Amino acid sequence: MVVDDEVLIRLVAVDMLLVAGFRVVEACSADEALVLLSTGVAADLIFTDVNMPGAIDGLGLAAYVKQAHPSIPVILTSGGVPAFLMAQAGPAAVVAKPYTEAELTRVIGQVLDRRGD
Repeated sequence: MVVDDEVLIRLVAVDMLLVAGFRVVEACSADEALVLLSTGVAADLIFTDVNMPGAIDGLGLAAYVKQAHPSIPVILTSGGVPAFLMAQAGPAAVVAKPYTEAELTRVIGQVLDRRGD
C-alpha cells in the first residue's frame, strides 16, 4: 500500500512499483489507509509519507499498524523529516525523498525478505 497525500508523488511511486511487478493499493491519507485496512484490504507492506493532513499522519499510521497489524511492515518516507527522527518511530525502513525506483524497490525487497525469515 502506498500512502501519500501528494497526488503526483503517489502516482510516481505506484508506477515505479507496478513496473517492478508489485500489486499496489493506494491511499491519499493515513485516514484512508486505516479505512482500507479496517475493511479487509490486504497489504503485505505499507509505504507511507510522514507529513500528511488528517486525523493522523504517517507516524501515527506506523504506530497503529505496529500495534494492530504487527505482521505488516511499514516503510516511512519524507522530504523534510530527518531519517533519524523517523527511525525512532520503529518502521521497518526509512527512504528519504527524493528516491529512485531502484532504491525504493531494493528497500521494499529487503523488508519483504526479512519478513519471510
